[in-house]
Amino acid sequence: MKNIILKVKDAVKTLAEHQIVTQDGKPTVIKATNKVNYELIDQATGHAPDHIITKRVGKDLLISMEYQGQDNDLIIKGFYDSSDSALVGLGEDRSYYYYIPDTGEVADYVTEMQVGDIEGQALGGDSQATPWWVGATQNEAINVLPWLLGAGGLAAIGLAVGSDDSKSNTGPVGQNGTNGKSAYELAVDNGYEGTSEQWLEALNGKDGEDGTDGKSAYKLVVDNGYKGTEEEWLDSVTGQDGADGTDGVDGEDGATGPAGEDGEDGATGEDGTDGQDGADGNDGADGVNGQDGADGND
Repeated sequence: MKNIILKVKDAVKTLAEHQIVTQDGKPTVIKATNKVNYELIDQATGHAPDHIITKRVGKDLLISMEYQGQDNDLIIKGFYDSSDSALVGLGEDRSYYYYIPDTGEVADYVTEMQVGDIEGQALGGDSQATPWWVGATQNEAINVLPWLLGAGGLAAIGLAVGSDDSKSNTGPVGQNGTNGKSAYELAVDNGYEGTSEQWLEALNGKDGEDGTDGKSAYKLVVDNGYKGTEEEWLDSVTGQDGADGTDGVDGEDGATGPAGEDGEDGATGEDGTDGQDGADGNDGADGVNGQDGADGND
């Protein structure tokens, strides 16, 4: 486990500083800044880690400070949104250097890596007087970022300049140097015993362990001196019923609706039962006597 300081430097000042603890399963994550140098400092030695493992995932740069590269110690989000920032460090000779790839190939420089690439990087190339960011070198023949002037990058620049004799007096390009060891070979040299496939799988890191569940609200209030039961506490946090609100004002009567249509005639009812006979009436008054009849014949 190492304690690394990361300083973000533009052309004149330090913009930010971050603390990195390696192999703790919790990578430091920062957002990329354009046109800066990211300076790495090992607090135990006072100078930069002499070797790191870099990995490109999408637009992000992942860095491991250990030779075996099993844990991602630093993630720079959006590093590849632009290609104008570099990794630098102070060497044991107290001079500053850019990190350049073990292979010496331009395509393996940190700024040139493609998605999925994993490359070892070491301090190298020409020494720099300061760790401040420096922009691209420009003249009639080339326009190149300064960290590409080291190792294989220098050969590439020589080819670009030598391709136009009318614009340069550069001499012939020298022979390519011997390729450096791959990141896997360096890990083996430092004690790694697995296969290259196992090493590549190990770079992805293991899932962290699940954290412990936090305390419930009731346990927290008990820790802070509450003496009652959980049911009593639940009752206490339930508020009392509020007072009944006043009745609202009665609304105005609505307008009288139109008269409904006449309903259909109902069915004819059944005949009722016969009534009882009435009581006999009183006798009538005597009639007037009739006239006497005519006398009979003799």
